Amino acid sequence: ERSPLAVASEPSSPRAGAKVSTPKPGGAPPLLSFDGIRALLLALSHLVVAHPACPILERGMLPRVRAAVARRVEDMRDDEVKSEDRDVILRCLCEPLAGLLSARCGPAEIEEAREELLLLFHRRRLQSHYLEKRLRALTDIKAAIDRAGVHSRR
Repeated sequence: ERSPLAVASEPSSPRAGAKVSTPKPGGAPPLLSFDGIRALLLALSHLVVAHPACPILERGMLPRVRAAVARRVEDMRDDEVKSEDRDVILRCLCEPLAGLLSARCGPAEIEEAREELLLLFHRRRLQSHYLEKRLRALTDIKAAIDRAGVHSRR
């Protein structure tokens, strides 16, 4: 099944500010950039806030969007793993997704979604060919474990 965040390779597909990676012959479809995903998530957030009784929400859109964003993190290319850092994931994926989820989810579920995306990002960096990215992922995972330990003691 093709991810909703994979886009057609026609030149007219990208919108302003939404860069699309170029596909390799016979490879997977190009992926929407993190800035493009951020723009889509922010637009969906505004739609949901403006129309809380939106029928799209009732059809299970939020879990599908959340799953598509998670798949996009899992499908990061090696050059993206090398160039993108935790702050980009937070700014482009976690924060806009939290705004979207806030229409139907509580703070605990929003925090869980944020941690899930960050852990997927750390796992993807652990699979990287770059030693510095693997080491940074280990440091970030240890910090996440420490945070979870502090929260569980409260």
